[in-house]
Formats: sequence, structure tokens, C-alpha cells
Amino acid sequence: MIEFIAIKLKGVDIVMNKILVMAARLMRGMARSAGTSGEPELDYLLSPGNRLSHAISSGDAETFKSLVGDDPSLAKQHTFHRRPISIDRGAVINTLSHIVECGQQEELLNACKEMILFALECGADINARGDYGLTPLELAIYSYSFRLIPFLIEHGARPVKGWRVDTMTAANIVSVFQRFNGGPLKVEGTELQNIIDGLSSFEAIEAKTQKNTLLRELGIAAGDVENRPRRLM
Repeated sequence: MIEFIAIKLKGVDIVMNKILVMAARLMRGMARSAGTSGEPELDYLLSPGNRLSHAISSGDAETFKSLVGDDPSLAKQHTFHRRPISIDRGAVINTLSHIVECGQQEELLNACKEMILFALECGADINARGDYGLTPLELAIYSYSFRLIPFLIEHGARPVKGWRVDTMTAANIVSVFQRFNGGPLKVEGTELQNIIDGLSSFEAIEAKTQKNTLLRELGIAAGDVENRPRRLM
């Protein structure tokens, strides 16, 4: 008899749990429709920033586009949802930084590229310093999201001057990358060569920029220099 009552109570508990889960789901649905639930914790979880952060973490590019399309300011920054515990709950973080960090997961790579492109279209700056004072390109190296490096360079990422000791320059960015390229996330072969080629191009770009600046100061048109007859040695 006691065993029968225990089984019966256990069955009631299961049913009650199911009812509570259904009620919670219903409340979330009503909250999404109304924009607020009346419960601070639920409102926090359902805020656009947190929903965006969850979309980034899970590689949900469609939800990301929908949220940023409704509020383009989210392309630059959003509130913290699922991040390292060293970051306070509710902290404002850089959107591109979050996407780049998630780019180390190969299964999220294509979604991350799609989200980066959309964020750029909506006003994000690919060379802005975000979380930890790092640019997306620097963060791609320091967070081992190596496979995003060629994509970032293709869309305008460049070394940016900064005050931090770990700021990368055109002269040292290749050596820094090679120092970090190791472990289970190491890239090799053609993929590695493409990354090295992209990073190496910065020195040439910087040299050309310095050359053109000097020519302007001297009042000489760059075209005149490029088209001048070559001196025979």
C-alpha cells in the first residue's frame, strides 16, 4: 500500500512538472509578444541584447539579422548573455568581438562570416577596438579564430595603432600569429599559407602609404613616379 502511494505521488510530481514547464513556455511566448513579462529575470533573458548574444553563440544568423535589422545599434554592441564568468552579467560587449571569438568553432564559421558581413552593412567598424582593447583581427589571433583571418582582411581589417603592449603592427603580426598557431586549433597547408600571405601584405601596404605620404610632401604626383622611365644600370 505504501509503495502504491509513493508511485502515485511520483506520478503526480511528474504531471506537475510538465504543467510548470508548459506554463513557463506559455509565459515566454506571451512575453515575446508583449515585449515584457513583468518579471525582471525573464525580461533580462528576453532582451534584444541577450537574444542577439545567444544567436551569436549558437550560430543563428537569421535571428541575428532580424534583431540587428530592427535595431542597427546592436551591430556595434549588445548586452552580455553567455560569456566568460570574468565578465559581469549585463555588461555591454562588442558585437564583432563576440562573433570572432565564436569563429574558432569550425561548425559556426560560415554563420560567423554571415553575421560579420551583416554587422558591417549595419554600421560596425571592422577596425574598431572592442573587448579587451583588441581589434577583430587581433582577437582572431589571440582567441585562436585563425580561419576568420583571411575573411577579415578581405573585408578591410588592418593593423591599428594602439597603446597596449599586445597591439599588433604590420611588422610583427605574422610572427605573433605563428607564435599562437598551435595546439588542437592549429592551421596547416594551403590554409596556413593563405593566412600568412594575407598578414604579410600589410607591410607592403604600410610601405606604399608611407611612400605616397612622402611624395605628397614633396609635391610629386605618385603617377609621375610610377610611370617615369627606368634608369638603365
